[in-house]
Amino acid sequence: MVEELQLTLRAAIPKDIAVAIGTISELQGRLFPSEEELIVFARGKRRREFIAGRTAARHALKTLGLPPQAISMIDRVPVWPPRVVGSISHCDTHAISVASFIDSYCAIGVDVESNNVLPADLTDLICSPSELKGGFSIESHLGCDLATLLFSAKESVYKSLPSRYASIEFLDIEIALRLPNRSFSALVDGRRLISGAFLILGNVIVTWAFVSFPERR
Repeated sequence: MVEELQLTLRAAIPKDIAVAIGTISELQGRLFPSEEELIVFARGKRRREFIAGRTAARHALKTLGLPPQAISMIDRVPVWPPRVVGSISHCDTHAISVASFIDSYCAIGVDVESNNVLPADLTDLICSPSELKGGFSIESHLGCDLATLLFSAKESVYKSLPSRYASIEFLDIEIALRLPNRSFSALVDGRRLISGAFLILGNVIVTWAFVSFPERR
């Protein structure tokens, strides 16, 4: 299943973006000392998820031809090697990372979620009524919970935004899905447009968003 997901992602994501995905259990690589310092107090599930994300990131960097190296963190945001942009995400079962050279993209964001139903009390905080319109039909067509898909799309968009958007809320991002080609557009704060896409395979939802040149951060 993981190999199928990796191959399907590789076919769907732009070829100049490296991607690596796997289960939390299979991505238990070794951390660099500087990374160990970031989770010195983490135990159990939190530690395994962090290790899986960093291991996936190193797999993505390897695809770009870069050697294994530490992915540090500032204000909870991964710090990538010079001239590289990337993103890391995990859910309960999987971790994923994408990376590319800054020559191609200003920023990229990725998110992975378990294909579960988003709790009703969270839906109104994340999704607008217009985004949820036609929900049953869309859910039947895609085989996933619409609110969870929208949540994931907004997470990937948020990760592709510059730091001045750090305080933005979920409802400040409006997602328009394009079902035939599994893509979406995101209108951020009523004025910034970002492109993205999604993949649903079994119990996993993956979304990614990217900002291409000539748009600058």
